[in-house]
Amino acid sequence: LGLAEETGEVVSLVSKWTRKHGKVEWDQPFDLLTRQRIAEELGDVLWMVSECANSIGYDLDVVAALNIGKLTARHGERLPLIEVTEETEEEDNESF
Repeated sequence: LGLAEETGEVVSLVSKWTRKHGKVEWDQPFDLLTRQRIAEELGDVLWMVSECANSIGYDLDVVAALNIGKLTARHGERLPLIEVTEETEEEDNESF
């Protein structure tokens, strides 16, 4: 239930943005404050997902590997994977 609640908080922030600003432009969707608030709520979602995984005896890395396997089987080479590098992480952290 906590997962649904926290996910709802993320959805609520996006919904409020959409009502106020119209269509979300995904290349630069939100102002800095909204991005920070969404990131905080996503952290809560991540925590709840981790707790759900732990409750069934899985770590998040196993859950992620299972998901990648499922998506690869479904989409094959069309699966867009993002390679995270130190440079990418530095760019992401500069925004906050």
